Amino acid sequence: MIDAHIHLDRFEDPGDAWAKMRAVGIQQALIPGVEPPFEPAAICQQPGLSYAFGLHPQFAGPANWEDQLRYGLDHYTPVAVGELGWDHRGGADLSQAIAQITLAKARQLPVILHRVGHCPELLQAVQSHGVRAQLHRCTGRPQRFRNYWEAGHFISIGPDLRGDLRLAQAVPAGQILLETDAESEADAPWLALPRLYEEVAHARGLSVDTLVAQVEKNYAAFLGRP
Repeated sequence: MIDAHIHLDRFEDPGDAWAKMRAVGIQQALIPGVEPPFEPAAICQQPGLSYAFGLHPQFAGPANWEDQLRYGLDHYTPVAVGELGWDHRGGADLSQAIAQITLAKARQLPVILHRVGHCPELLQAVQSHGVRAQLHRCTGRPQRFRNYWEAGHFISIGPDLRGDLRLAQAVPAGQILLETDAESEADAPWLALPRLYEEVAHARGLSVDTLVAQVEKNYAAFLGRP
């Protein structure tokens, strides 16, 4: 199984948490960045873990955040840029997101998008730069996300469906990812992710193994791996 979005670096004991995840069959996970410093946490050295750097729309960042991000992208090996995007709780300025999308384009990296509220300009910015995107933590009505998958981007579902299977059933097979978005041991991703795979597999009329294989293929495609 793959956890396409987890804040494992924030756990009190990331190594123990990752060991528990590996024990239940979680082989890969992506740790996004939300603020400086843009450098990999020690846990990112563990096999199967990848990481991204980005400035979350609810964080202002220091005056030189863009220079810091540029340095991090050029001196380490992140697989994506983000979490970046738009959140109505953090203002309506998209310049921070566009700057990061521009950096991703220059380095041929995909982006991890955070979106809370209606913001068609975010997708327009991604499209105009020609970058691949993962829209993370998606649940609820499929029409909220349809324009993203119709544009060829990935929809990361989770962490809690709460019985609403509409989106899990609607996302095209080649664009579905799954995530826990877990931030601490209390979120228990080693329990939450297997349960999520079971729920989504049932909703789509698949075996869990078939879904696991599909998500693995999609995750590689999102990262631009063969």
